[in-house]
Amino acid sequence: MPGHKDWYHLIAGSSEDFKLDFSPYEFRAMSVKQAGAYTAGLINERYGDIWIAMSGGYDSEFVADCFYNNGIPFTPI
Repeated sequence: MPGHKDWYHLIAGSSEDFKLDFSPYEFRAMSVKQAGAYTAGLINERYGDIWIAMSGGYDSEFVADCFYNNGIPFTPI
């Protein structure tokens, strides 16, 4: 089940001949901060024990902030 709510599927084929099938779904418009909080919650519900790789870049800092600011425990590595 790739993607949230199975929004795409890879149709079997060779590495030179493959096809993607997209099944978009309705979404709720939200800010980047709201989307980060929402997604952090989904990840926590699905996987629980979260480990976040901290590369020192803005992306990993943003992800850690989403978990930290929403009281979701994680282990930085």
